[in-house]
Amino acid sequence: MGGDKGAVTIKGVSREVYSRISELAKLTGKSIGEITNQAFRLYLALAEAQSKALSAIGGMLKEVGVALEKTGAVFMRDIEHLEVDAELLEESDRPIVFVGIGRLVFKPDVTGELFERKVAGIFSCGVVEVPEGLSRLLVLRRSRFVKRVKRAEHGGS
Repeated sequence: MGGDKGAVTIKGVSREVYSRISELAKLTGKSIGEITNQAFRLYLALAEAQSKALSAIGGMLKEVGVALEKTGAVFMRDIEHLEVDAELLEESDRPIVFVGIGRLVFKPDVTGELFERKVAGIFSCGVVEVPEGLSRLLVLRRSRFVKRVKRAEHGGS
């Protein structure tokens, strides 16, 4: 990070951004270069932190995937809309993991006991709809990286 300072030209900086940086420099008594250096350092720190966080999350997901695969679970993945009823769950001789489902709807005939026995996990899904007879808490305990868990609308999907 040394103290190398000199003239640096940055192409593509909008006039509005430059004007706002200039105003900030005047208000704080700093030069545009000092403000810009601070902004770049902050941006680099955020980018590094984000990269480390994404790497850690990727590592965790890989570990979870390996652990789930060892259980012999069946994976249902990358489906835009999936409605799950008791028959579908009972057909599987192994626990099921739902991954990357846009809208995952559990039908009213899915009981808590059946859910616990047959659903090993719900990962990276958009919306998970839970019928009245199924505990949302039970579903939430098996869910990771799900955008929304909600009570299913009456009258079907």
